[in-house]
Amino acid sequence: MQPPSEAAVPTFQITEETISPAFTDEWEALVYNVGGSFFQSPQWVRAWQKAYAPEAPLLALTARDADGALVGTFVLAELTRAVHRYAPLPLAYLGVAGSGAGSADRLGPLAESEDLARALFHAALGARPGRSVLLESLGPLAPPEVEGALTKTATCPVADLSDVEAVKALWSRKTRKNNRRHRRKAEDAGLSLRWYEPGEATADVLKGIGALHIARQQTLGRSGLFDEQRLRVLQAIGEGRYRDSDGLWVSTLTDASGVIRAGLMGFQYAGGFYEYKTGWDPDYYEVSPGKVLKTNSIERAIDGGLSRYEFLRGTESYKFRLGGENRPDTTVLVPRGAAGRLLAIRERFGAEATEHADEESSD
Repeated sequence: MQPPSEAAVPTFQITEETISPAFTDEWEALVYNVGGSFFQSPQWVRAWQKAYAPEAPLLALTARDADGALVGTFVLAELTRAVHRYAPLPLAYLGVAGSGAGSADRLGPLAESEDLARALFHAALGARPGRSVLLESLGPLAPPEVEGALTKTATCPVADLSDVEAVKALWSRKTRKNNRRHRRKAEDAGLSLRWYEPGEATADVLKGIGALHIARQQTLGRSGLFDEQRLRVLQAIGEGRYRDSDGLWVSTLTDASGVIRAGLMGFQYAGGFYEYKTGWDPDYYEVSPGKVLKTNSIERAIDGGLSRYEFLRGTESYKFRLGGENRPDTTVLVPRGAAGRLLAIRERFGAEATEHADEESSD
């Protein structure tokens, strides 16, 4: 399948570049300049590649202005995916760097305009002729229709904090009252809250929260998604270099003996906060530790002058109750050849349901 003709989109000079240290600096600057997501950043892609795809070749589609400044990029990877977890036949495809295993949201092209983002999208479709293209989680880009492509969307709530100076402007009176009640219950249970700034959370802290995440999910009949690879991703992110106070932020609720009973891990980057993973001890259900951590995290984002709070994928009611509005993520598969037909079957019948299922409870 060929991408639409050049006449269908504005003309941009798009080339393929090597991901050098100099390019990486430009890439990071572009994320900040256009208000991109953490998952479009070189810090995320490096951590993801180290843990999940160390052998995968990366390619950067780029657009530059007349002065040579980078104004758009779409970083892709040559990947494989099993037909099914019980049938590990590898299917080759071109995907978005940072997607697939250990996947994230908000992975679309980085660009100074929507027209340029669409041009990068079309360029990706033709970057490796004959190979299937699976472009996942393209928010905020709303990709144009492509003949023969499979398209699906996922709910991905975001709280716009750009004009919010206090939670009073974001939450109802009832929600604020309930939040105060939950915090009093946590204090009465002897729990105290702590934030770990970037670089402070140790591997033991991250492992502990991961174990709590799995324990909580098991009470809901789910397996939870936290393993050694995800731990390596978080460690690599924690060790990365960032501007100002950006990076991996972790909050915990600990009991009087210092044992972590609940935790939240998220990323602050380029004006946004991304709530990545939470977990809490099921024995503390009545204390509502998830509500305490999440509402405190949103308040911290407001106090820090951040412009948005990303709840990420999922339809849980608390995300909307706490100010989230759906900005869907779209995935597009352009199947080519026999491998493409198998990928299409995989996508159509939801073989990834266990990988991308909503993980958090309404708490």
